[in-house]
Formats: sequence, C-alpha cells, structure tokens
Amino acid sequence: MKCYNYQREGHMARQCIQPQRPRNSAWFKEKLMLFEAQEAGQTEDLDAYDLDCDYISSAKEVLTTNKIVNESLTAELERYKERVAIFKQRQNVDLKKGEKLIDSQMDDLIQNRNAKLATFQQEIDTLKETLSNNVKEKDSLSTTLNVFKTEFKEKESMYIDKEIVLEKQNKEPENIICKFYQSTQAMHMLTKPQFFYDDTHKQAIGYQNPFYLKKAQRIKPTLYDGSVISKEHAVIFVIDDDETDYGRRESIKDA
Repeated sequence: MKCYNYQREGHMARQCIQPQRPRNSAWFKEKLMLFEAQEAGQTEDLDAYDLDCDYISSAKEVLTTNKIVNESLTAELERYKERVAIFKQRQNVDLKKGEKLIDSQMDDLIQNRNAKLATFQQEIDTLKETLSNNVKEKDSLSTTLNVFKTEFKEKESMYIDKEIVLEKQNKEPENIICKFYQSTQAMHMLTKPQFFYDDTHKQAIGYQNPFYLKKAQRIKPTLYDGSVISKEHAVIFVIDDDETDYGRRESIKDA
C-alpha cells in the first residue's frame, strides 16, 4: 500500500508516523482534486480512495460537530450575556438601594449633627450670658468696694482728727488736775500740823503704837479710809508726771 502522507510503500496509511497535514482550505482543495481524479478513473489504488472517503466523512463529521459546538457555545454565550445583564440589573438595584440607605443615614447624621450644634450653641450663649453677668457683678462689687475704701479713708481721717482733738481736750483737764493736786499738796504742807503731829504725843501716823493710829483715823478719817473719801469728795484720778514727782520730792525734803 502507498501512504499519501509519507509518499512511500510498505506500510498501512493509518500506521504512518508522519504528522498529518492541517485540514485547511489547501488540504480540502487537494482532496477535492483527488476525488475528481478518482471519478475520472485516474487512480490506481482503491484503498487510497477509500481512505480519502474516510477523510471526507471525518471532515464532514468534524464540521457538523464544530457547528453543534458553535451553536452550543453561542447558546451558552447568550445565557452568559443574560446572566451578566441580570447581574448588572441586580447590581444597579442593589446600588440604588445602597445609595438610598447611605443617603438616609447621611441625612440622619446631618440632622443629629445639626441638633448637637444647636445644643452646643445654646450652651455657649448661656455661658456667655452668665460670664457677662459675672463681669457686671464684679464691676459693681469693685465699684462698691472702692466706695467703701474711700468712705473708710474719710472716716478714718475724721476719727484720727477727732482722736487728736480729744487727746488735746483730755490733756487740759489732766493739766488742771495736776496743778490742783500740786496746789493741794502745797497747801497741806503749809498748813499748821495737827495735835497728833505734835512731838509731845511722840506717836502719829507711821508710828508703831496702834492706839495713836486709830485715834488719828477717828479725827481725820478722810486721810485713811478710801470709802469715806469717795462719799465726801469727788473722785479725781491724778496722773503722776515729772512736775508731781518733783513736788513730792521737794515736800519730802522740806519735811
């Protein structure tokens, strides 16, 4: 047998190790020419003719199969397109729903934010008003305090002046009393001694014999008893100064 692929004899065409030619337009054209030659009686090998017939049948089957596969693929592509369209439609619906949900949530957030801002603004206005009132109260208290300070200084100055006047007025009676006390002491020193001062009695005030002391108290109680002095004479407080001390020392020397 002759193999038309390998162009040699001695083996079956189906056992040829030569790779088959691609079944393109040139291959079909060549087979068609071979078929026409066989019909004209130009072929010598009936097996080769049968093989070519098998190839033609196989080619037809392949074409039929390709057509079926193509139709199947076309149908699958249409189904895929439909699925894509449905998916896009669902996606658009979901996107619209999502957009509506997001818009609703954004509206809620904006409303809540505006409400909080309004509350904060109200609190700020209240704090500003409170601060303004506190500032006014502080200014009022500062004014009142300044008035009190001014009045205090004026009254303090007035009281100091009065105190100075009173001190001057108090010094005049004290001077008069001191002078009166000095004159009284001088008169007492110039007065003639009583009989209990007489040396003949030998005892008087300050002596050790109590009999003469009691006798002197009975004769002149105002010199020894303070209660009697307060009853018969007005109480005058005498302040010792340099003049009274000097008069006392002089009276002691004269005695």
